[in-house]
Amino acid sequence: MVGQGYDGAATFSGCKTGVQKRMRVYAPHAVYIHCACHRLQLASVQAAQNIPEIKKVFVMMGNLWKFFYYSPKRAESLKEIQCALNLPELKITKPSDTRWLSHERCVRAIKKELPALITTLQHLHEVSGDAESYGLSLLLASQVGIASIVVLSRVLHILAKMSASMQMKVADFSKLPILLEATVDSLKSLKEETSDWLSEVKSTTSSLENDYSITIGNGYGPSRSHKNITDVSIYRTHVALPFIDVLLENIDRRFNSNAVKILTAMSVFNPSLLPAKEDLSSYGVDKISCLGDFYGKPAEVEFDGITYSSTPLLNKDDLISEWAIFKRALLQERDEIMKSKSLEKAPEFQEVLEELKRSAAYTGIFSETFKLIDIMLSIPVGTATAERSFSEMKLIKTRLRSRLTEQNLARLMRIATEGPELNEINFSEILDIFKQSNHRIIL
Repeated sequence: MVGQGYDGAATFSGCKTGVQKRMRVYAPHAVYIHCACHRLQLASVQAAQNIPEIKKVFVMMGNLWKFFYYSPKRAESLKEIQCALNLPELKITKPSDTRWLSHERCVRAIKKELPALITTLQHLHEVSGDAESYGLSLLLASQVGIASIVVLSRVLHILAKMSASMQMKVADFSKLPILLEATVDSLKSLKEETSDWLSEVKSTTSSLENDYSITIGNGYGPSRSHKNITDVSIYRTHVALPFIDVLLENIDRRFNSNAVKILTAMSVFNPSLLPAKEDLSSYGVDKISCLGDFYGKPAEVEFDGITYSSTPLLNKDDLISEWAIFKRALLQERDEIMKSKSLEKAPEFQEVLEELKRSAAYTGIFSETFKLIDIMLSIPVGTATAERSFSEMKLIKTRLRSRLTEQNLARLMRIATEGPELNEINFSEILDIFKQSNHRIIL
């Protein structure tokens, strides 16, 4: 075992008695990885706690979901107003501090359904005098609330792109540095795009007032007299920029552990990062040396007063000498694939690796390098695949299928998670096979 990934719960991540520490007793080289998707989600949630205006919106999202989810009558009222306003019938997604992308999906739905939500909440307050609907409508129909929703929609959309990339089956640590750098750069550029999102705030406010006759107040209601929040010097300085700054600090802290530093050195294998042939001599030497230091030496773990050790997983000297040739073979194979398939971007590393492994000469020459590559591809970047399996199990084994055997459940889950897409299945061929099989009816 060379790697282990969990969602960050103390039971698993504990450095003294957690599951990851206990597993390293048996495999000292098995580094613990905190799921990248969970880290992004927790970074955004923690950043929101530091900015009162953003924190109020996060709390409001949960209250808004509960308000409609636990009352079919209220949900039906929202549906009727959505139809009357010719808006799509979207439901508010449940936000969760630990569920990836949940806040992004929730903000996206609120932003699209803002006229219907405000109208419904105001209508329910007028009809029944409901205090909760009145409080929610004040927040949604305020300049602070609208500005916060617009900023969150843009920030969380950037995080969602990286999270979705890390959930892909082909995700590995060769891509993590690129994705992380792109995410950080996008957040920094958002700080400079003040006029862009402030224009969206103004247009949204104008649309609500002119098209839907909704009165937009300052602050979070009449009890607070704020200046115009669309003024750059106010909202940009006191809400948007501090939120993005705190978020960047959290991302840097959560993705700056020793394990991540070692594993991100595996980006040296990313075909898109390879330089031109004339600049290849010094490329990746420091990163390969870093990986050789970790995997090419015995690892020791102390647990419960006893020291456990393991032998090196590869030979560092051989790895460094192989790298001088392997990077040239990697560059040549990448260029050949791009030329043969007329690709504008570099192919995935797995595709280049398959071509290299087809050559028996390469597998013999680069034995230590291929060991390191196998380690890299085995270490989980996130826990998406495992958690997706639990979701599939919940969809397959419903209360109406309570007698489904474990064997058949395992088969159906394997088809659902690892099987082909529906549009790739030849149903005619499946029917022909079924017709030719013997029919047995068990009474």
